Amino acid sequence: MESQGINERFKDKDSNKRTRLKDKKPTVVGFATNIICPHCSDVFDQDKQLLAHGKLKHPEEFETIECTQCMEEFATYDALYKHESSLHRNGYQCRYCKKQLHNSNALQSHENVHTKRQTFSCSVCNKRFSQYTSMWRHMRIHNDIKAYECDICKRRFRQRTVMLAHRLVHTGEKPYVCEICDKSFRDRSTLARHRQVHTKSNVKKENQA
Repeated sequence: MESQGINERFKDKDSNKRTRLKDKKPTVVGFATNIICPHCSDVFDQDKQLLAHGKLKHPEEFETIECTQCMEEFATYDALYKHESSLHRNGYQCRYCKKQLHNSNALQSHENVHTKRQTFSCSVCNKRFSQYTSMWRHMRIHNDIKAYECDICKRRFRQRTVMLAHRLVHTGEKPYVCEICDKSFRDRSTLARHRQVHTKSNVKKENQA
């Protein structure tokens, strides 16, 4: 009876341990501690583990990232940045126009302007981006991070540009001015729609002439 009770206690502890491991969720924002495979959601501690996994399990769809200076391969841009920071400290030069950039993400974003490639991908939904900053803003949507606060009403926003546009409602400012009629607007999109009025008017006059 005593041995049976001990066995039951061990079973309970083992069951509780498995439950805790199952409930543990990996971090997926920014430079995460756990690195998630974008194709099967397996989790890894190191970039080289994900790289080996991707080549073995997803050889046709897994995209590797190459260091432009020594051609070493990586699975994440975070690992590439650390590699270049430690081994290639002389800066980051664009292969197409020779412009100098301050880090690997800035370099890749800049070179994507030349190549039209989308080399940054969201680790949650796999949506692709050409600019690192665009991907970072997008990832906030998944995690509902509202980092920008209106200093007047304390309302929070995910993007700084949206917060600044909202703030104009309080201040009454209209910084966007039509160069044709000098009418002013709070945001660029409203100004753009207004300009169409002048365009249609000019076309109508030309047709009448």
